[in-house]
Amino acid sequence: MHRSSGRATPAFSLALFVLMLGCILWLTALGAGLYGSLEASRTANEQTRAALGSLVARVRSGDAAGAVRLDSGPEGDMLVLTEQESGYEFRIYLADGWLMEQFCAADAATDPEAAQPLAPAQEFTAQWASPALLRLTVDGNTADAALRSAGGGAA
Repeated sequence: MHRSSGRATPAFSLALFVLMLGCILWLTALGAGLYGSLEASRTANEQTRAALGSLVARVRSGDAAGAVRLDSGPEGDMLVLTEQESGYEFRIYLADGWLMEQFCAADAATDPEAAQPLAPAQEFTAQWASPALLRLTVDGNTADAALRSAGGGAA
């Protein structure tokens, strides 16, 4: 009769070691994938928030009676900030998955080819929340710009 000494065989020990190593590698890969997706989401959110901050600053810097208005752009809302002394205006709108900014003469056509991209975006809306409060939304993130000029030509 063969007696077992109570010790694991080398094959069992090796199988257990390989199983543990496989679990560790799988968990490491899972963690790296989750970190990568969270980092991409955070970066996109930061870009959107930076674009919104830039828009609010631009609106506040151009805050004058009749200088801020809303219009229709290539893919929805268009924010128009007029420089009354020069006859030029900034147009901010969505085109081809980008939030675009175009600086042009007031009578020029809206042309995404002549605009500068501000940030990647799938959604952009601009609306008057009240006569003195402009609400801007980019990809679900919202910022409000309070205007001293009481709307500057709310449409």
